[in-house]
Amino acid sequence: MKHVVGILCVLAFACARAEPPAVAIRGVTVVDVRDGLLHREHTVLAAGNRIVAVGPADEIDVPDDAELVEAAGRYLIPGLWDMHVHSVANVAVDRSSEAVAAQNWHFSLFLAHGVTGVRNMNDGTADLRLELSKSIKRRLAEGELVGPPRFLTAGPSLDGDPPLGSNPVLVHTAAEAP
Repeated sequence: MKHVVGILCVLAFACARAEPPAVAIRGVTVVDVRDGLLHREHTVLAAGNRIVAVGPADEIDVPDDAELVEAAGRYLIPGLWDMHVHSVANVAVDRSSEAVAAQNWHFSLFLAHGVTGVRNMNDGTADLRLELSKSIKRRLAEGELVGPPRFLTAGPSLDGDPPLGSNPVLVHTAAEAP
């Protein structure tokens, strides 16, 4: 029995450290955003979080264990960025909150529309330590929260007195600026 437990521990450790299988998107039309050209019948091979090969479908070697996505008749573009979102203010610190405004449902909409990176503006919390922003970034990275894998945040807005925005960090003098 002791040997079985040891073997199971080794297997569990190996599985936890194993790279996810590669993903091959085959037969897709790749949109080259640099020159506007359409490259038909291409294969895009991704391993982990990186694209490792792009080229004509008959020239890309797809590993046997790769997950294969047949994409003939479909188009593939680079991930989009939304450079001005207010996502943190919509997520409650208290995850038991039932209010619609306190939910994180909107993060998955970014992915559904091809947005793989966002830059969050004024997080609405006035927290200079960015606790909620860090929590969201961690939850996205760990897969607990479904959404864009790239999440940048500018933190709270800094404003004078009287403030022009909502829930800012008030700064009266240059010395008070964080």
